[in-house]
Amino acid sequence: MFDFNPLSPEFQSNPYQYYHLLLEHMPMFYWDKWNMWFFSRYEDCSAVLRNNHFGHEFAATMSEQERAALPKAPPEQKALWDMQRHWMLLKDPPSHTRLRMLVHKAFTPRTVEQLRVYIQRITDELIDGVQGAGRMDLIEDLAFPLPVTVISELLGVPQADREQVRLWSRDLAVSLEFIEEAEPYNLASSATEAFDHYLRGLIAEHRAHPREDLISALVAAEEQGDKLTEDEMIATIMLLFIAGHETTVNLIGNGT
Repeated sequence: MFDFNPLSPEFQSNPYQYYHLLLEHMPMFYWDKWNMWFFSRYEDCSAVLRNNHFGHEFAATMSEQERAALPKAPPEQKALWDMQRHWMLLKDPPSHTRLRMLVHKAFTPRTVEQLRVYIQRITDELIDGVQGAGRMDLIEDLAFPLPVTVISELLGVPQADREQVRLWSRDLAVSLEFIEEAEPYNLASSATEAFDHYLRGLIAEHRAHPREDLISALVAAEEQGDKLTEDEMIATIMLLFIAGHETTVNLIGNGT
């Protein structure tokens, strides 16, 4: 009916026309190139997401021979693959439930509420900074600097390190896009290695000298004698940084 290819420049420049065609004419669409189904109706998406027969850890349902045939991480992307294996986004219960409960202990309503005044102050300062010009670029002047400042403060990343952490986060976020070329994933894997090395030092510092921030809370989080492993903690911090930074930039831009 039309050339469906989410990797094409035409699709990525304006996906909404394709979404509309899928919704109207092919609400359940199988794309053989990826051996994947696409659902576009709310009712279908909701039914799949609520059904415990569907999940993320599909390899667990495979035979040993089927698992052996799965693609292996290229050597230059191994760090990225190994880190993402610990993301709760890619886990099913009971693993997902365990990680969520441990992280939830660090995300208390008190912690979030304490940020409200800080977020308001940073927003006011960013808007004050451009008011004299009588104009602003919403992304560059507000949506971009606000989330990275807030998530860095929440996690406890020192001011001097925030620009470098932002760059690592940017390279990691690109790996979540629809891309066929290997280079963005290679770059994301290099960022993962550098970010991992940095976070191990930061976690050690927070273990020795706890403070009022999320990394200290994650170090202390415990549920019935269970704690996050260091690999799980590092993957969670990277995920929180991407979710709290990259996606919020887009949310502010798209929402406005």
